Amino acid sequence: MPNHMHRRPKSRLRRELRRVRISRRARYTALAAVVLLAGLTAGFCLGRSGAPASGTSPVSPVDGVAVRADAAEPDIAEKLAVFETVFEDGRYWNHAGAADWLDPVLCVTDTPCAHSTAGESTCNTYRGALLAEFPDFSGIQCFGYASLLSDLLFGVDAPVTAHTDFSRVRVGDMIRLPESMHSMLVTAVDREAETVTVTEVNADYETCRIAWGRTVTREALYANGDSVTFYTRYAD
Repeated sequence: MPNHMHRRPKSRLRRELRRVRISRRARYTALAAVVLLAGLTAGFCLGRSGAPASGTSPVSPVDGVAVRADAAEPDIAEKLAVFETVFEDGRYWNHAGAADWLDPVLCVTDTPCAHSTAGESTCNTYRGALLAEFPDFSGIQCFGYASLLSDLLFGVDAPVTAHTDFSRVRVGDMIRLPESMHSMLVTAVDREAETVTVTEVNADYETCRIAWGRTVTREALYANGDSVTFYTRYAD
């Protein structure tokens, strides 16, 4: 049975979303406000992230959010640690069997999707700032999840910059693998080992399972060809 302590941030998110109008801008505003509230004890504030201040102490690893002091902005790592308690590893980013009033953006269940037999009817949808880069996408599954976390980390108005240079990858960036048709969000970067750690949804292309902590090598990323693209929200 899920830990009820982990449900508290999500309950706040749901209550807030019920009070707002279901417009795109209102939803983004509500998401930012309630994630800020949920993370107060972690000491973070939502908005655009800058470079860490000099002398910043290393951030401690938290489950799937394993971070290196030289690769992660502390406030981003703290936000990700809170998100990991809301979008829990091993559960499913969908609304299978959920009450009708629940906003599917935030709905997490214990019931997997079954895309091969039931299609996409239970998939969550999020059409965020990154959708401008992919106007033909519906905002479901891996892309929707990565887009949601990106907007929650940086704010919907943060710039979006695309590049293909692994040496520039930072925590919070989205990785898009066109050949594999998969998106992931970076939670850690190890420059020496040339690896990234990610959170993702639907890596099996079937269930919309949430996962944290998978490590992907640079070689594995570029095995998909030069079309692999990184989307960053940092202004610098």
